[in-house]
Amino acid sequence: MSTDGSLFAAGSPLSGVIMILLTIIVIILIVVTGMLSRKVSSLEKRVGKLSAGSDGESLENALIRIFDDYSAFSRTLKQNEEDIEDIYARLRTVIQKIGVIKYDAFNQMGGNLSSAIALLDENNDGFIINTVQSVDGCYSYVKRVIDGKPDIDLGKEENQALEEALRYPQ
Repeated sequence: MSTDGSLFAAGSPLSGVIMILLTIIVIILIVVTGMLSRKVSSLEKRVGKLSAGSDGESLENALIRIFDDYSAFSRTLKQNEEDIEDIYARLRTVIQKIGVIKYDAFNQMGGNLSSAIALLDENNDGFIINTVQSVDGCYSYVKRVIDGKPDIDLGKEENQALEEALRYPQ
């Protein structure tokens, strides 16, 4: 304690410790202020690059336009997904499997001018067209196929065409 009774009088050991502590705190504050200043400067540079050549309002308009474009893109994407689903549903009923057998119906004309053609969709539904060429003319017959099975009996070549179509790569 000093002669005047004060704990913090000049020359007391406690006043020296306080001065050292205050000096350390001031140094720490200077270092932290320098670090914050660099971070603010870096942030200002990044904001400057972001808004280079434009004012704040045009930047806001650009962001609004981007969000509007995103909304339009999302609607278009949803519509495209629905369209693709519709296309796939329609494709199931399109002719996808084909079997063709050419033959000589009467062993007299040569050249295998007669043919049996099987045309099936994804579900093996379709028909068989048998065209028979003879000396007297040409005759065509159509037979339905449902789930891979004909509605009436098939001839040898028609069966071959159906089997070929059922094996057709998918």
